[in-house]
Amino acid sequence: MAIVLIIATDKLIFTGAARGTLGTHTLQNPNTGAVIVTWHEIDTSKLAGISQLLTIVALGVLKMSVVMLYRRIFIGQQQLEPLVLRLLAKTYTIELNGWMMATVF
Repeated sequence: MAIVLIIATDKLIFTGAARGTLGTHTLQNPNTGAVIVTWHEIDTSKLAGISQLLTIVALGVLKMSVVMLYRRIFIGQQQLEPLVLRLLAKTYTIELNGWMMATVF
């Protein structure tokens, strides 16, 4: 799932670069230094915002997959270590979901 989100982010960035909206200079008023708003700035804002949201979700899903991998690797007998690891994995999963929701909203 994370690779799909990362590929979508890459395609979005490449599309913005090909259209000339991402990675280019903005027009500024020489007297005040304020940005002159054109279609270019509006398109840049849209693409950058969507790209940032996709990146946040992709990072969260990637971190979640690493936690699930550790849970799967360290399956063992009912000893103290696997129980502690499971508890830590569940705690981190809850924290990670909270982080993703808080960052997106």
